[in-house]
Amino acid sequence: MKSDTIAVCAIAKNEGPYLLEWIAHSKVIGFEKIIIYDNESTDHGPAMLRALAAAGEIDLNTWVWPKDAETGPQVPCYTAAVEKYRDEIEWIGFIDIDEFLVLKNHDNVRHFVEDYSEANGIAIHWKLFGSDGHKKRNDDMLVSERFTRCEDVARNPLFGRSAKSICRIDKIVRVKPHFCILSEGLYFNEKKRAIQPKRQPFGTHEIAQINHYFTKSYEEWLVKAERGRPSRSLSAEDKFRAIEEFRKFDRSHVVDTSIEKYREATKAEMARLKAVIAAVPAA
Repeated sequence: MKSDTIAVCAIAKNEGPYLLEWIAHSKVIGFEKIIIYDNESTDHGPAMLRALAAAGEIDLNTWVWPKDAETGPQVPCYTAAVEKYRDEIEWIGFIDIDEFLVLKNHDNVRHFVEDYSEANGIAIHWKLFGSDGHKKRNDDMLVSERFTRCEDVARNPLFGRSAKSICRIDKIVRVKPHFCILSEGLYFNEKKRAIQPKRQPFGTHEIAQINHYFTKSYEEWLVKAERGRPSRSLSAEDKFRAIEEFRKFDRSHVVDTSIEKYREATKAEMARLKAVIAAVPAA
């Protein structure tokens, strides 16, 4: 039965160290359904996700993509998600595991989308966070605690036009990594200005933003580079990121702690989810 549910969807491959925080944060800000597609992970992530799915905390799907495919797994995966959930939910956001939605003027995602009732798609722009000088991964701190420095958007907006989307699922005819092609209706930015996804203006971050923890520490960047881009096929020349990109994307110019307001609630939710996982009988 069609409902007014607001969902978030992500594809994950060997994201085990980060899944619990991302899921907890997504719940804290009000996403009512968490949809994760596991893309043949070989770390501890799938076991944790299976336990959370068994407890009804998330929807877990397995995504196996042919190694000789001419495209990467991300877009076909999200296209499949639209078809699977089209009759079950109203809004869907495609937000990756290294991306965290921060709401500046709204208590939760429902209040946020209700404020854009005239839109069929909402573009929320990135803020690119750098390594903040960290060399190693530190599992004793949240990702959002470790990295608090980002690009200076006003001075040098490297990803100033990049955004992620929350769209009415029944209006989506084609999914892209950052925007969806809609059958009809308006695509708004945070200022409620109609935009064309192919020609979106530089973004603002007064009402909402996507904290994109793109590099994390240098150690984590090496893992990311080896994993490759989910939007590229295995044969693509730029499938695997060059180490030199770390310097380009390591944007740590100004401090932004706007996500801090969610910290204690996220930690509490992570603790609750850990207890849920522990209570699920081993398969």
